[in-house]
Amino acid sequence: MIFGFDLAYGTGELYNPHKLRAIGRQYGSWQDVALKFRFAGDTPAGQILAEHANLRTHNQSMPSFNGRGILFVVSAPSGTGKSVITKRLLAADHELFLSISATTRMPRPYEINTSDYQFVSEVEFEEMIVNGGFLEWAKPLRGSARYGTPKHEVDRKLNAGCDVLLEIDWQGLRQVVEAMGEDVVSVYVLPPSLEEVERRLRERGQDDSHEILRRLDQTVEEARHWVEYEYVVINDNLNSTVERIQAIVTAERLRKRHQPRLADFVDDLARGRIL
Repeated sequence: MIFGFDLAYGTGELYNPHKLRAIGRQYGSWQDVALKFRFAGDTPAGQILAEHANLRTHNQSMPSFNGRGILFVVSAPSGTGKSVITKRLLAADHELFLSISATTRMPRPYEINTSDYQFVSEVEFEEMIVNGGFLEWAKPLRGSARYGTPKHEVDRKLNAGCDVLLEIDWQGLRQVVEAMGEDVVSVYVLPPSLEEVERRLRERGQDDSHEILRRLDQTVEEARHWVEYEYVVINDNLNSTVERIQAIVTAERLRKRHQPRLADFVDDLARGRIL
């Protein structure tokens, strides 16, 4: 059995694995559980929870000079494989956190509140809009449900030095860039061909022929917005696409503006404090 103490919050409360799972649901993911305990530094709780969640802590052998985290936006037309790509990115990079969207639609039987989505009422959603609680929000052209990216959670993670991944469309990107500026790095994923998109949509078996044709037209319209993104990747091979986006993430983390503590490191290096 693996246990951890809530030393980060000073309660000294003992958590067993069953309670840890409940915490994971409360905070959105196992990554957020580790984030909660990150502030405990090298305490046993932080190490135990990170190990139990199969996550790395930020106390690694290579020095970290990062300050505020980076907000990565990944967009793609329907049928391009965006969901699979982002799942692989998150599974491979334990310092990348998925932003949980808020929605007014009803949860499906297998969905967990604050883990899959933050399910809210229309009144709550409207209050969040009025109070500036969203980085971006939209009401789809079809259907009545609204979706948005809560600002507080994204800011919390970025301020903690964690990188955040958003799955939103080009309209959402515009709002996020206006709100977050240089925090944002945008990636657009294009399909290799419309034939490939059609094949993927038909394999899903969720739409009739009329709906598939509509989605193909939508893909063409959405693809025209590639010019608004910093990086563009064609998903002609899933593994290669994931590797390319991982390379983008790594390159952005190494930019000078994303490593504000480099100056202190070099000063210490000059004083002979670092080997």
